[in-house]
Amino acid sequence: MKLHNRKVKQLLKERGITARDMAKDLDFSYDVLKKYLCGQYNMPQRRVQEVADYFGVPLLEVVQFRGFDY
Repeated sequence: MKLHNRKVKQLLKERGITARDMAKDLDFSYDVLKKYLCGQYNMPQRRVQEVADYFGVPLLEVVQFRGFDY
């Protein structure tokens, strides 16, 4: 799934969390998380759900659909 990288970056900023902290909290490799956030990799659905749960938002809030930018 394509992670809505701008939305996730916004959530990180709003909550005062660094990407490095998020990676540690979710047991992600920081380098891989950076690639997800830059849009270089698609994230497995299970991991996208973990990101949504981490922020306490619905899954659809952190997913980007082709041709749509919410």
